[in-house]
Amino acid sequence: MKTWTRATVERLCGLCGKHVLEGQPIQLIDVGPTIKLWRCEQCVGPAPPDLPPLVERKPVTPLVMTRFAKDMLPLDWKRRSAGREPGEEG
Repeated sequence: MKTWTRATVERLCGLCGKHVLEGQPIQLIDVGPTIKLWRCEQCVGPAPPDLPPLVERKPVTPLVMTRFAKDMLPLDWKRRSAGREPGEEG
């Protein structure tokens, strides 16, 4: 399926290798579930005049990594859920 959109990040055209900057019109050709081809205006013709402008997204705040210590994770969660203490048969 071929659709016109605006580039959300800087991309390269799949035919001529031209840099398409963020916010410029670009054609997306969706070949399969994982294959996407990008084409610039010079290769496939002019974009439609009613193409909406690019909506600015807020930057994503990075997640903070936490190192786990031995006593932070409950490693005996199976025994606790069974209602038994260590050493009990059951």
